Amino acid sequence: MLLLQASANLQSQVRPGSSIKYKAAFTRVLYRYLCDHPTTDIINKVPNLVLATALQDMSYIPFALDLVRCLHSTPELSAVSATIFEPLVSVFSQPDSPTTLATLPHVLLVFQHEILYREICQPQVLLY
Repeated sequence: MLLLQASANLQSQVRPGSSIKYKAAFTRVLYRYLCDHPTTDIINKVPNLVLATALQDMSYIPFALDLVRCLHSTPELSAVSATIFEPLVSVFSQPDSPTTLATLPHVLLVFQHEILYREICQPQVLLY
């Protein structure tokens, strides 16, 4: 819990117009937290942090996708990549979302990533 509280200061620096260094540092910190301390609390909180940061600053989306890609390539954390990626896809795939039109390049990047990494975000099959 203390680790996540410490990351809140860095997350507050990630806002529209902020330096790429802050965004990269925040992403690296989250990745290291997940690699070094894969507790249930951290695994549950990191997707919320990533989604909140991406919604606050759309230019953070490429960094979030890099985090997903790195987690997916780490065998013990590949399941965490889906818990980060699926909310990004669902939020940005809403057709009436005001953020969709304003940030179309970033939204297209999310969809491109979904196509490239189909195994991360498997569609749910509904049986009748």
